[in-house]
Amino acid sequence: MEKVNLRDEIYRIINAHNADKDGGYALVLELKQFVNNLDEKSIEKVLEILMEIIENRNIHWGIALELIRMSNLNKAGKYLIQYLQYAKNYGEFEFEVLKTLLRIRYKKSLRFGKEYLKKYPPPENWDSISIVALLVFVSKKEFLKNASKLWVTLLENNEWENDLSNITSMFLLNIHKVNHSLIIELHNRIWSISHNAGKKFRELIKNFYSSSRIKDTLPSEEINKVLEKLK
Repeated sequence: MEKVNLRDEIYRIINAHNADKDGGYALVLELKQFVNNLDEKSIEKVLEILMEIIENRNIHWGIALELIRMSNLNKAGKYLIQYLQYAKNYGEFEFEVLKTLLRIRYKKSLRFGKEYLKKYPPPENWDSISIVALLVFVSKKEFLKNASKLWVTLLENNEWENDLSNITSMFLLNIHKVNHSLIIELHNRIWSISHNAGKKFRELIKNFYSSSRIKDTLPSEEINKVLEKLK
């Protein structure tokens, strides 16, 4: 398909969802389905169109980034990284670009992930916590180092007690996309720093797996292997 026709189709889909009030969820799903049905050359042209949207800070730049994440368009990394190389601060745009780079497993984004955490030490806010959770996609070493320290802090500070379930889901779902055995490694790291925090983390893991939604989402073999090693 020609680039001009691809652009027209993309904007046709975007305009068809103008009245949606779901934060762009249905729009991104339809765009993802559209991309999945294209050949490799057409996907490269779509990527060019998405980068134009992002470059111009079109009102749909967030949708473009989410489509890159969901479609795992890894080739976008070499284009997106430039926005962090010259950034003086991390505003909403830069933060979303960083999340996208980590999500598509662009290795060179590790440097900026570490830079972000140095500037905004977790658990300063949800953003810094989410960056730690995303490190699993680019570096096992940095993920385990940062995640273990973060979890000890979270589990020994009552301030985050009401958020622990959601944070657990965020971390464990990410880990399962890489290697479920990292859950045990993370647990052991936390335990080595604080037995009390380790016990609490173990219970959070068990509670996470007890959810019927999680049981329907994740492979039972992976769940059973983790739970067996936690005994």
